Amino acid sequence: MLPKTTFNIRLVIFILLIASVLGIVQFFNSHPLQVHAIIENPASLSPFGASYAVLHEMPIPSQIYNPEQTIYDPVHNRLYVRFTFNDIVVFDLDTGETIPLENVFDIMLQIAVSADGNNLYIFGDYNPRIDVLETNDYSLVTSYESPRGGLKSNLVADSNGRLYSVSHEAIFIDRIDVWESDSGTMLESLSISDESSRYHIAISPDNTTLYLASSTLRKFDISSSPIVEIQSVSLSDQVNSLNVSGDDEFITLALDNNDLVVYDTQTLTQIHYIPHQLGVRLIDADADIDGNQFWGLYGNYGILPTVSAWEASSGDMLRKYIDSPPWKSSYGIASIGEGRIAIVLEDSVKVLTPTYYGVALPIIMNDYCTAPIIDDFSNPNSGWPVGKSGSITYQYLNGEYNLLFTDNNLWTAITRGLVWDNSKQIEVKGRLATSQDGVWGLLYGLDDNWTSFYTFEILPSDQIWVVFHYTSASGWQVVANGTSSAIQTGTATNRLRITKNQSDSSAVLYINDVPVHTDWSGIPTGRIGITGGSFMENTDLRYDDFLFVDENCPMPTQIDNINGEGLTPLVIQERPSFDSLLPNITNN
Repeated sequence: MLPKTTFNIRLVIFILLIASVLGIVQFFNSHPLQVHAIIENPASLSPFGASYAVLHEMPIPSQIYNPEQTIYDPVHNRLYVRFTFNDIVVFDLDTGETIPLENVFDIMLQIAVSADGNNLYIFGDYNPRIDVLETNDYSLVTSYESPRGGLKSNLVADSNGRLYSVSHEAIFIDRIDVWESDSGTMLESLSISDESSRYHIAISPDNTTLYLASSTLRKFDISSSPIVEIQSVSLSDQVNSLNVSGDDEFITLALDNNDLVVYDTQTLTQIHYIPHQLGVRLIDADADIDGNQFWGLYGNYGILPTVSAWEASSGDMLRKYIDSPPWKSSYGIASIGEGRIAIVLEDSVKVLTPTYYGVALPIIMNDYCTAPIIDDFSNPNSGWPVGKSGSITYQYLNGEYNLLFTDNNLWTAITRGLVWDNSKQIEVKGRLATSQDGVWGLLYGLDDNWTSFYTFEILPSDQIWVVFHYTSASGWQVVANGTSSAIQTGTATNRLRITKNQSDSSAVLYINDVPVHTDWSGIPTGRIGITGGSFMENTDLRYDDFLFVDENCPMPTQIDNINGEGLTPLVIQERPSFDSLLPNITNN
């Protein structure tokens, strides 16, 4: 625990705590505080430690082992996973439903999903055939003998009713096969002067180009018949996975030597190279279906599954996620849009959503209020992040929102995306659930990329309040600070409130209904949320009764679900003073 000293010393310690987490105080570089997302601190990565939070986790049914193939269906937001012992499991990412399709084939080699998501194709190598299942109820639509056995690649479906694969023809010669997906009629077969133990193929989003990779990367024009090879380039090793971005600008290749390479689709020139790490295996890689980034999934025996993300144009690392113990094997990764990914582990599928600068931030943030937002956190689906990122757990807990810090000297902020735009009022109630020392408060004025925002925070143990302004250019600056006997110490509840004056648009900051600061410039437009930080391990912060009233929203006439006991109902008066609208809600 930090020493109990005078106000000025304690305030300096608090400022340096936040600054150290951000990596902006050079004096403390020799003793850096831990950023909550475990990162390797590359120069290009934000010092906030951008990472991922677990949005959903869906268990893999028991007695189903060893995932081998992962396909994402963006139309229905489903993940199809094929397992070693001829099982397929469908994960509905909207509902969380898990649908096992067990023992479909005695020997099953590959699966594919139609571009419209309505059909699932299953290739079996015992008396080679293809079964076509309708994905509404996974009933069998048709089954036909496969035009060719000896499949040596993944199976791919385009939006024109065709299936593509690679099969063996003769010594040093393999073939690209094209056939009708509904009937199995062979449309075309192209010999390629190569013989590899395996191939990976992908089709461009516009269905005009096929990419084929073994130890050579090839590009084919499939816009008309016959198929024509356009370009090729040699690779440093055999390919383990191949994926093309949703904008058809780049290809990701996971190599057997654990290097991750990215190629430009137009020129087949290498644009990014992520070298392998000693003792770490590159399990899989994927390209963003939105075209903005690419990912690598890493692991090995005894190494926790790890995801790294890089920006597509610059190659700069964006964020990194390390899965929670205990150790488990990792098998696949899939881009599912809006920067989110799904990772396939040995016992579950996890959907990860990006957190920005160590802060859990929803991707869609145009949630302008049309009515007062009153959240008592009794509904775990009210929009706040849920999951674990590094040493911080974000969760709904017993009718409150909870930030649990397992390590000391951490700081975070979260928002459900609400925007202050000439709005009227925000407030939240909070408390320390245990005796561990910590800070918490309100976040406001947040811009789109976390380069500028404000916080109004309290240190209950010392009855200190602080208003910070953070900018990426200047770091943390103290706007105002002071002490107030209105702050309840220990584990007592406090309420923070920011209210806009009707007459001059200035903003008044309150602690337990006691004004402590007036910001004459008002509250800047931006997103709002809550903050929290730890001075000790296992700091447990609880939040309740979050209130937001937007510009065009009436002040609520009554708040029945706030503070349950000792509540004074709010009554709208004619042209009321905002200073008197919330009388004595917090117990002092």
